[in-house]
Amino acid sequence: MVVYGRVRRRIFAEAAPAWVGVPFSLYLGWISVASVINITIGLQEMGWQTAEGLSVMLTFVLIFVVVALGLIISRAFRDMVFPLVIAWALVAIWVVRLRQVAELGWAALAGAVVVTMLGIVLSRRGGRKEPWELRDEAAAAAEAEIAASRSMRAEQ
Repeated sequence: MVVYGRVRRRIFAEAAPAWVGVPFSLYLGWISVASVINITIGLQEMGWQTAEGLSVMLTFVLIFVVVALGLIISRAFRDMVFPLVIAWALVAIWVVRLRQVAELGWAALAGAVVVTMLGIVLSRRGGRKEPWELRDEAAAAAEAEIAASRSMRAEQ
């Protein structure tokens, strides 16, 4: 995660081309999905059993968590690849689970569509500002402060 953050910062600072972040996004995306899957497999191996309805509900929650993670990373780091990896994994879940538990398969497909569409939109908008945007905001704030101090002097 630290390396991913460092790479994304270098891309934001235009010290590295955008394609440099692709392998790190692929890796982090797969690790994120694999972690959720490994936790559920680990709980099963330890003998943790739930009622059928509860395990379906838990899977819905985990799909929601993975989709939310994809959207948060996409917005915070302006990363289009990460949510696409999440969508790829959710489509794989759809393919595997559609015949076993249809509602889980369709939920995974819906999550894939949501994370793909919103991930692309959020990565284009992004959570971080460009250096010139920060400069312009700072200049506007300084001008507003100067104008406010001038109006205070004029009133006195």
